[in-house]
Amino acid sequence: MTDWVAALADARSEIVAQIVLDVGKPFSQAQAEFDYAMALARHTLGTMETDVEPHKGFDVRYAPLGVVGIVTPWNNPLAIALGKIAPCLAWGNGAVWKPALPGSRVATMVKRIADRALPGGPLEVVLGDAVTGALLLARGDFDAVAFTGSTRQGKEVARLFADRAKPLQAELGGNNAVIVAADADVGRAARELAFAAYGFAGQRCTAPRRIIVAEAIRSGFQGALLDGIDGLRIGEPEDPAVQVGPLVSLERVESIKATLAEGAGELLRGGSVPRGYEHGAWFLPTLVADPPQGSAIVQEESFGPVLVIQSARDIDEAIVMANGVRHGLVATIYSGRPDDVQRVRENCAAGILCTNRSPVPIAVEAPFLGWKQSGFGLPEHGRWDREMYSRPQAVY
Repeated sequence: MTDWVAALADARSEIVAQIVLDVGKPFSQAQAEFDYAMALARHTLGTMETDVEPHKGFDVRYAPLGVVGIVTPWNNPLAIALGKIAPCLAWGNGAVWKPALPGSRVATMVKRIADRALPGGPLEVVLGDAVTGALLLARGDFDAVAFTGSTRQGKEVARLFADRAKPLQAELGGNNAVIVAADADVGRAARELAFAAYGFAGQRCTAPRRIIVAEAIRSGFQGALLDGIDGLRIGEPEDPAVQVGPLVSLERVESIKATLAEGAGELLRGGSVPRGYEHGAWFLPTLVADPPQGSAIVQEESFGPVLVIQSARDIDEAIVMANGVRHGLVATIYSGRPDDVQRVRENCAAGILCTNRSPVPIAVEAPFLGWKQSGFGLPEHGRWDREMYSRPQAVY
């Protein structure tokens, strides 16, 4: 494992360039993904616990599961994969990895390095589209599955593996809310949220999708947010200064157009292809004001450069609105009032809570999980990896 992680680190420039080429992630953000992926892998190596815990009168042995199916999306083709594969292999399992098709060349590079550095060939890669992935899960004799994808796909996988009584870890969609309270630092919040929502064209499960602003500061915050959007650097992803590149496919562009065609809310920015970028899958950072709470643009994750802004009379109404979707991955509050922060922490139904910062920082030792329909099974990362990739035995 150590040799594999070191070899991956040595290939940083090649892998970063491939991430940019494969999925259009802006260069600086592809670098950040690589560095986070390495941090995850190194944390796994540095915190491996003994596979036997002695107790008075018995031991607890942590045995490998066997062979784990690992299914990963295209938006973080390295970090999400290593966050699963590294602990899977470290705990003595074999892994069969099905990456999303747009990230196939990144996966091939990771596999090639693994073949040189890991004895016994514990990692296999299966390339193909969504049909290939569905067939692999349906026919593969896996002892467990670690899956990241849409809520719809996750439900299908959950039904399949519940019938087999096999463990499933599923990290699914996020339709994340940010509450901006009346005492928030408007300028700072607007700048941070513009990048958090639209960086990598909004193609991150942790990106803000809905901003719920106190009525008292709505006008000032909205103006600052529009300024932040207008200041974003749009361009070719190879440019280190670019913040917003293309979407991964023309199909994603058409999906966003279809959502906006519903006409719910007032279009304040974007809603079209940027001038001069008609050659690919581009779409402007888009801000929609005050759509009804029940509209698709509020209820469903756009997974693109689309942000909704709404108003709330007070913190309690804001929490109700934040919770009023089926997802529960990230909830954020901007406020200097400890009472408001505490109310959000006690009442927002999300697996990750964040205060006065965006994008949300994801610590390698912290649990990564969604509540409600944003996830099933054990969290990813940290000490929870042992619970996912091994099974305990009581030995007397």
